Amino acid sequence: MQLTEMVVTRREQALALRDTAFLGRFLQPASPSDAARALGIRANLAHHHAKRHVTLGLLMEVKRELGRGYYQLAARTFKYRSSLLPTGDPGEHAAVTSGLLHDAFLAEHAACDRLNDGQDAEWNGCAARPRRQEPFH
Repeated sequence: MQLTEMVVTRREQALALRDTAFLGRFLQPASPSDAARALGIRANLAHHHAKRHVTLGLLMEVKRELGRGYYQLAARTFKYRSSLLPTGDPGEHAAVTSGLLHDAFLAEHAACDRLNDGQDAEWNGCAARPRRQEPFH
């Protein structure tokens, strides 16, 4: 059963949580092969990562069907003390910055004016609406 929240206590678990592209494929039950196809990586590499995340307690096997294992995140929310990954850790800065940029991009994309009205399925685009400039913090 998936937990609502999991407190991560080991550094290797906190480091593994940075693998958001891979772990994000297991919000719902999925096989490592499904994740491999979606991410464009080799299936054996996805299986290796899944087993590693299971060993770390971040993923759990939820069912087996026709010899395929299906995994899901062990919790909906993970948290850890900042002392596990000190603030000065360059990887943490990169992960936080990447997450902020990703969120900002998705917000902008959702707010843009659509240019393609379904005329050409191969192309899509949007134009940003003019906004008041706010200082970057």
